[in-house]
Amino acid sequence: MSQPITLQWPWWVLIAAASTACAGSSAPQAEPRPAVVPPTVAPAVRADRTGVATKEPVLPPQYAMLAGLMPVRSIGVDSFRLAYPTYDGRGVVIGILDSGLDAVVPGLQVTGHGVRKILDLRDFSGEGRIPLSPIARGVEGTMEVMGHRLAGFARVAGFAAGPYYGGLFREITLGATPAADVNDNGRMTDEFPVVVGRASGGWVVVTDTDGDGMLDDERPVHDYLVAAETFSYLSPMGGEGSGSMTIAVNFSEEDGRPVLDFFLDNSGHGTHVAGIAAGHNMFGVEGFDGVAPGAQLLGLKISNNTRGGISVTGSMVRAMNYAANFARRRALPLVLNLSFGVGNELEGIAAIDSLINEFSLKHPDVLFVISVGNDGPGISSLGFPGSAAYSLSVCALFPGVFAKAPQPGVAPETDVLGWWSARGGEVAKPDVCAPGVALCGPSTSSRPSRPRPGRWAVERCSIREAAFPTRRQPTAGSGRPIRQECTTSRRSPMGGTHPGDQRLTDARGWRRRGIPFSGSWSPR
Repeated sequence: MSQPITLQWPWWVLIAAASTACAGSSAPQAEPRPAVVPPTVAPAVRADRTGVATKEPVLPPQYAMLAGLMPVRSIGVDSFRLAYPTYDGRGVVIGILDSGLDAVVPGLQVTGHGVRKILDLRDFSGEGRIPLSPIARGVEGTMEVMGHRLAGFARVAGFAAGPYYGGLFREITLGATPAADVNDNGRMTDEFPVVVGRASGGWVVVTDTDGDGMLDDERPVHDYLVAAETFSYLSPMGGEGSGSMTIAVNFSEEDGRPVLDFFLDNSGHGTHVAGIAAGHNMFGVEGFDGVAPGAQLLGLKISNNTRGGISVTGSMVRAMNYAANFARRRALPLVLNLSFGVGNELEGIAAIDSLINEFSLKHPDVLFVISVGNDGPGISSLGFPGSAAYSLSVCALFPGVFAKAPQPGVAPETDVLGWWSARGGEVAKPDVCAPGVALCGPSTSSRPSRPRPGRWAVERCSIREAAFPTRRQPTAGSGRPIRQECTTSRRSPMGGTHPGDQRLTDARGWRRRGIPFSGSWSPR
């Protein structure tokens, strides 16, 4: 390739993106640090409205914050921010190339210095595309949209001029439940008619959010970049927006006709990654922050979650170029995070690696951080495009505090290389390691029937660990350089015990210690 690029970035930016990449690519886990050894208590179990037993969160978010389940201390972020409080990411935008982003969750509303957190949400996956066709006004102020009759045309005509277009948003196109059940009625076969017209501020969409067949009580929704608006469909659990899927709108044009995409995070992965990178007051808990709470965000959806969370080269390249142009026009430093990848046959030769390298050479002021993947612990297990030469490739550490329940006056366990984290071999990667285990970022839903990243993080990770009690953990006590440690397949038990025992019950016990708790989170 050409001359190596040199990137001048504050170290906190590298760590912010590195932490995001690791946590996003690894199964989310946790790092306890309370002062009191908690008792063993069985998890609370309740039945949701369908009669299916659902477990409560492992512990309230405020406890998680106090326990250190967001392991920023492992990389010195907490002490750095105390010493340099304005070096919190302010003035930098982080582009999250992922499954989407929930724009209304606590923690992703404003930065630590009070400005809007999310600058734009844009879908490059095609998952939310809604085909549109011209529609005409019917009799008595109605309109027909693909077999659905809607009243209230006068309301639409009051804020949008013709011609008008209609289409159907179908739940079944979103895959399986619970993600496909956007209005939380227990079905995934609902169809929602949408009407599009041109208002003074550009194209707008109106949809029947409450299912009453009328648009008189609906509001127009603009492109997110224009008005930062979102909506959701009515939930039987409590009205419009209460626990339903958050949806933003993207508009473009082809030959003067509108092209409509609904942007949503029906996976939760992107919201989780964004929270670790730049969350501020997550779950409504003051001080529960990600690595760079001052940074702003671009939500760049590249993942078709209906098809198992896959992405294609075209989606990634379009998202990369959009983010670079967005930041350039606004003179903002840009960090891109990609917590996606595919197993390599030969590291460093994939087409997407060359595209990442080409992008980095064209944009030497953009830092591109990519996780190396979860195909470890064998050598030469890097996924692409984490093997791209001009990316900052990140492997995952297993935070020591999570490996052993904390003891008063006893130092936490040392961080070790995560057994799942990919290693190099054919290329000299990864470049850096950072915690790959954390309480997930902001919750993506308030309803009990849908798994939420923040709600299930600790439990899911502990279950994953317990499911492999014979899988041995790599040690980090050799004193060798991190790159050498990452390119070895030598493994030995971590701390002499398998990581599944006692941790989950310990974590569950903290929430029943009677510690005063305040905040917007409530167990459901």
